[in-house]
Amino acid sequence: MPRYALSLAYVGAAFGGWDDGREAVCGQPSSALATLRAGLRRLGENGPVEGACRLDAGVHAAGQCAHVECARNWDPQALASALDHQLPPAMACRAAAAVADDWHAAVSATAKTYRYRLDRSQPRDPRLAAISWRVPGALDRGRLHQAARLLRGGGDLSGFLRRSDHRDRIATVLHALRWSCRGQLWTCTITGDRFAYRLVRSLVAAMVRCAGDHGDPSALAAVLRGTDHPISGHCAPAWGLELAQVHYPQEPHWQLAEA
Repeated sequence: MPRYALSLAYVGAAFGGWDDGREAVCGQPSSALATLRAGLRRLGENGPVEGACRLDAGVHAAGQCAHVECARNWDPQALASALDHQLPPAMACRAAAAVADDWHAAVSATAKTYRYRLDRSQPRDPRLAAISWRVPGALDRGRLHQAARLLRGGGDLSGFLRRSDHRDRIATVLHALRWSCRGQLWTCTITGDRFAYRLVRSLVAAMVRCAGDHGDPSALAAVLRGTDHPISGHCAPAWGLELAQVHYPQEPHWQLAEA
């Protein structure tokens, strides 16, 4: 069966995460994966589908990747366009690519990039509420950037894990971490080789606390040395987070969906 990579974008609030293991029941939203499978079924495709990342409910995707095994040989652009027309407004298939039989959306990935947005609008802009975290009070940019430099410098991230599952004990290597503070949105961009459960949201929450009133980046340094500290016990809300890109050693030859 021919295999295709899919590039997907969706609004996190519309779905119960990437895959919560169930279809829609009692008026609750289905998972993004279930919605994608339903769209493929309407095209007559019932093959296996797997995604690169298991995103939580509320987390947005601009660059989620998946692969699907199809019964028929598709032109990748035709597949992307046809599938996009079968998806709800909150999800889009942006592109597709023919890939090798052993290409896997998750296993073949070497890194992922996430973006987290803070709403600093004054006065408040309600249009930003669905895509960013509005943090009350003042934030010191200098301490925010200092906290980012500490995390970029490496250290033990296990103090930021949200559960003790042994799968989350694999060391994460951060390739890039930076804040861009332009206008009403402050954006944290993080690239790493793998991410444990809610790790990005934990790191963002810690940096924000460092930048807040009476915050101290030295507390972050202590956690990186393996010392317990309350600064690592918080998690930023899901709706400010977006999966921006999944990285592969050789990028699939994407064919963009036509309108």
